[in-house]
Amino acid sequence: MPREERARHQWDAPKVTITTLDSKLFGAGGGWIFQLTPEGDGTRIDVEPTRKPSALKGKILASLLPLAAPSSLRKSFADPLKAAA
Repeated sequence: MPREERARHQWDAPKVTITTLDSKLFGAGGGWIFQLTPEGDGTRIDVEPTRKPSALKGKILASLLPLAAPSSLRKSFADPLKAAA
């Protein structure tokens, strides 16, 4: 199966930066920033997409990310976070 994206992860507490090395949709250089903040008995995770699309398809998808990403990420993290608790 072809790889959709390769990325580098950098952990500098309380921040995790994911930098895209190459991607079919977005090209190199963009990524995600995860900011971790202790909150009560848990941790607040703020996510900032830093995508740099080069193709039209990537630009359209990048414009939709702020609308779709929050609920999608919430669903993606729900089960792993429950398992860790």
